[in-house]
Amino acid sequence: GTPQYDPRTRPFYKLAEQQRGLRCGNPYLDRLAGSLLPCSMAIYDAKEQFLGVVTLDMQFNYLARTFLSLPKSLGIKDGYLVNTEGQIVVKGSDKSAKILKQDKINTGYILRPFTHAALQSAIKKGEAIGFIEADPTSHKGRIAFLKLNFLNWYFVIEAESE
Repeated sequence: GTPQYDPRTRPFYKLAEQQRGLRCGNPYLDRLAGSLLPCSMAIYDAKEQFLGVVTLDMQFNYLARTFLSLPKSLGIKDGYLVNTEGQIVVKGSDKSAKILKQDKINTGYILRPFTHAALQSAIKKGEAIGFIEADPTSHKGRIAFLKLNFLNWYFVIEAESE
């Protein structure tokens, strides 16, 4: 390890520090592995004293390749993993995203919202499954969403056709 490296300053640690249950999100950059999505959990002893954090990191491009890469022949534009705040955590087109050098290695990514009012509304209401027009003006394309058992996040597909 690097002498000045302190895991307690890293986003995966801060995510779960002094918290209860599984916490996922706050994606961050790692010098070796690239963009990572951490799932962390705080550990406590029998006297409920906080001991530390255990974490499992998933690589963005692995997630994108494995779960969100859908055949273009189906008319699919992109697949997304969207959190309960309506922010895009990872998208299929990230599958070959290059690892960027980043000065602020200890800061997490800023997640961008999925800019579609009807989808945002469905997520706020906690709807389980649905289809929405991607562009209500031109009536082109569809967005399909499915609420996952995992942290109540959403699997979202943007298609160019019906």
